[in-house]
Parts: sequence; structure tokens; C-alpha cells
Amino acid sequence: MAHIKALADQGTNAAENLKPQEHGEHMAEHSANGDFARWASNAKDTVAEGAKEMREAVESGAKESADSIVSDVKGAATEVMENPVEAVKDAVTGVVQAEENHELPPP
Repeated sequence: MAHIKALADQGTNAAENLKPQEHGEHMAEHSANGDFARWASNAKDTVAEGAKEMREAVESGAKESADSIVSDVKGAATEVMENPVEAVKDAVTGVVQAEENHELPPP
């Protein structure tokens, strides 16, 4: 069976879009129509667009992460300046908890 309008060209698997066709004849028809080259080009464009979208998402996420880190550092610096004793207590508590949870690298 072959599709009258190819799936890659928004054809469907509906009975009215199918026709019996020998495999070699089917491939020859696609080749003669330039379908393989056109579909490969479409696939390449789709992959390139997807890669671009992924890169933009990663860059956006990296910027958000960097902004978050900068905000955290500013907050910690402010705490140290305004209340150094409390900042030291918080730091020690964090280290003790990390050690208890085995989150610290070995010495």
C-alpha cells in the first residue's frame, strides 16, 4: 500500500488516501517526485529549528540561574554585613546538615 498524499505532506492513513502499489514502483514514484530530497530538507530544517529553540531555552535558563545565584550571594552578603553572628550560625548549621546528609565531598 502507498499513500496518495504522503504522511510527510500531511496526508492521512484514511482508506481514500491509500492505493495498492508495488514497493519498487512506490520508491521510484517518490524518487521521481523529488520527495526524498524535499523531506530530508524539511527534516533538516525541523532539526535546526529545534536545536535553535533548545539553545535559546538553555541560554535563558542559564541566565535565570546566574541571576538567582547573584541574588543569593547579594542576600548572603547583606546578612553578613547586617548580622554577622547570625550569618556565621546559619553557615555552621548548613555545614553540619550537609555533613549529616553526606553531601560534602571527602576530605
